[in-house]
Amino acid sequence: RYGRVDEKAALAAIRPDTTLVSVGLANGEVGTVQSVERIGQAAKAAGAVMHTDAVQAAASLPVSFGAGGWPGESVDAMSIASHKFGGPQGAGALFIRAGIAFEPLLHGGGQEDGHRAGTENLAAIAGFGAAVAAVMPTAGIRAQEMMVQRDTFVARIMQQIPGAELTGHPTERTPNHASLVIHGIAGEAMLVDLDVHGIAASAGSACSAGKKEPSGILLAMGYDPDVAVTALRFTFTDPLPETDFERLVAQTLAVLQSHTAPTG
Repeated sequence: RYGRVDEKAALAAIRPDTTLVSVGLANGEVGTVQSVERIGQAAKAAGAVMHTDAVQAAASLPVSFGAGGWPGESVDAMSIASHKFGGPQGAGALFIRAGIAFEPLLHGGGQEDGHRAGTENLAAIAGFGAAVAAVMPTAGIRAQEMMVQRDTFVARIMQQIPGAELTGHPTERTPNHASLVIHGIAGEAMLVDLDVHGIAASAGSACSAGKKEPSGILLAMGYDPDVAVTALRFTFTDPLPETDFERLVAQTLAVLQSHTAPTG
């Protein structure tokens, strides 16, 4: 119900011939942070490689790769992306533990030590590095500030909007992420009005933008299709100045109240 990977099901799916296990460290649609340590240990016991997609988590949580870090030593490979740090889109990094056999997706040239053929986008890579260097020194403070604003934002909506329900884990979620369903109201209709007021929200992750069917993630979490289509997702890129935050809350509440107000 909170968007956690079913650990028992994951462990049962790992067989002696399993070669790769991959679990997202944080869900981009509902924000839930996963626990991958036990799944990674089971993968290792089966001789499989354990990969985690840390794209959603890396810029706002204390993610580290290697001994002593989180998500733990059972992880053999980890992905991160530039744009989550505010860097250029289309650049990323794949960490791979030394000694892991790696078959390139693209063959041909010897770029990137033979791991990925093709001319590198050096400008995007340099921008990626600059963005990480700029963000990480204050990442912990920014995360705490965003968490306070996120919790206030969610609490105000839950208090004043009938039928509003937080999706994902109530506390173990990325600090900048608020996702809700509002029973009885179509998410797309609210998005149009929010956009008119200058509020950039979404009905799901960027990967699912433009899809009309209910979120597969919310359906897997047990939501009925008519509730899943009411999904709204808000993410904070930075802590907002107090006046901007209050304006965000007031305008969001006004839009949602206009859609939930009784008619006739």
